[in-house]
Amino acid sequence: MAFGSKNLYFYLQFIKQKYNKFFIKFSVYKQNRNILYDSI
Repeated sequence: MAFGSKNLYFYLQFIKQKYNKFFIKFSVYKQNRNILYDSI
């Protein structure tokens, strides 16, 4: 039981890391898009 929950914990950490990377890229993309629109 403990082994399974430990695996789940690592899995959640992994997903959180992936999601954070994607979220950072997405917010940078949104900011760049806004700057682009402002300069037009």
